[in-house]
Amino acid sequence: MFPIHVCLILAMILLGSHSALAAGNAPACPPEIQVEQKVIGLATDWKESDSQREHRFVNVMFSEGEPSNQVILAPARQKKGKHALVNAWVFSPSAAGYWLSCAYSGTSMVVSQRLPEKITSCEVEYDTNFSVPVAKRVSCR
Repeated sequence: MFPIHVCLILAMILLGSHSALAAGNAPACPPEIQVEQKVIGLATDWKESDSQREHRFVNVMFSEGEPSNQVILAPARQKKGKHALVNAWVFSPSAAGYWLSCAYSGTSMVVSQRLPEKITSCEVEYDTNFSVPVAKRVSCR
């Protein structure tokens, strides 16, 4: 279980990212997901088990076309602050469209949704107080 201060920080991050996305009429990442995972190719003397933990939202990716095509976009701009990092993506018209993919802690599972065509840019603010920066605000226009 996480200490209360970590839970409070994660809650603030999740609330901030959810409302910012909704304001831009873009899909909002679910704050957490549950997954079923299976180990493949495990030696017979090992036994698998699932912790049944919920996986919290930690990051986003943007892709041109469906994420399964692996055309993940790099940010167009980056601005670094003392405790924050802001990455910005700009989307040119594309027949394939653009997708938002949401990543979660403790799993390789990602959930994705196509962005509305009227969205031409997105910014993601990351909290750099973690060993791996965590997305805390996503806004799209």
